Amino acid sequence: TNTLHVDATNNRVGIGTTSPETQLEVKGEVWVSASDNDQWGKQFRGRKDRAGAIVQDDDTILTLMATGYDGSNYKEAARINFEVDGTPGTNDMPGRIAFKTTADGASVSTERMRIDSSGRVGIGVTPTETLHVYQNAADNVNALFEQGTSNSGNLIQFKQTTSGSVARTAYIGHGGDNTGLLMLQNSAGIYLQTGGSNTALTLDSSQNAWFTQKVGVAQDPTLTTMGATS
Repeated sequence: TNTLHVDATNNRVGIGTTSPETQLEVKGEVWVSASDNDQWGKQFRGRKDRAGAIVQDDDTILTLMATGYDGSNYKEAARINFEVDGTPGTNDMPGRIAFKTTADGASVSTERMRIDSSGRVGIGVTPTETLHVYQNAADNVNALFEQGTSNSGNLIQFKQTTSGSVARTAYIGHGGDNTGLLMLQNSAGIYLQTGGSNTALTLDSSQNAWFTQKVGVAQDPTLTTMGATS
């Protein structure tokens, strides 16, 4: 078996194959290693120009693609595209990364997520905010946050900081005893908890409104006054 094969007629090189289909084809694994006395790793770099001219918005600079054999041909399963994301110029090269997968029953990939030149992340959508999630299928959940073996803690926490200090904090999740929990703290009010964590509503600062325990419902039509416990 030839370890290195040069196809001079087609200007192709094969490593581990005698019939390379591209300029360089490797049949086997490729490792990139570094043993230098510095902090830098080795690079895998893609470059593109337009026949010596500047690239343009939406140009793809590099693609990493995974293909699988379907019994007749190799078909795309997933890819990562590195693209130009804006108008480039001297010392100015805005970029984005697009992640694509191929759906069941298809042979061409669809973009699922992107990170744009502003650092915004879009899942199922071109992002307009730092994190933008969209789906258009009925009865599906946009996002699921699931906590593991311990039931203590908060699943989602939001913080607003000012000059390095926390100005407001919001929690959505549950307490350690599987109670419900929704809290917006630091001068704003809004507390909704159940079970062992108590509270059971309280909106204030200073719009007021509170109930602790009963409020009229179909199973208990007795409407109790604000602050009453029976």
